[in-house]
Amino acid sequence: MATLAILGGKKEVTIDNREQWKRPVAREKKAVGALIDQGYLSGAGHGLPRQFEEEFREYIGCKYVLTTSHGYLALASAFFAAGLGRGDELIHPAIGYLGSYAGASVI
Repeated sequence: MATLAILGGKKEVTIDNREQWKRPVAREKKAVGALIDQGYLSGAGHGLPRQFEEEFREYIGCKYVLTTSHGYLALASAFFAAGLGRGDELIHPAIGYLGSYAGASVI
């Protein structure tokens, strides 16, 4: 029986798995800082967020796009847009992302 690599045995996976693409962190900080300074976070309805929504809406070919600050709010917005309300049933997987059912708590 072979010895596990963690116990001194031969490594079976020998690829370099370090990140191959370096994020432009300085540019990201500058862009996010500018949005904060201008008062644009998500769902601002004007400025760069609105421009992004319009261009993305056209790119994917849908009627509406709404930027949000996180997944919970995106899901809650989707539930609202779908017309879910108090007393409606939401069916979801037994195991999954918490926001997929916690978002329903706002309706």
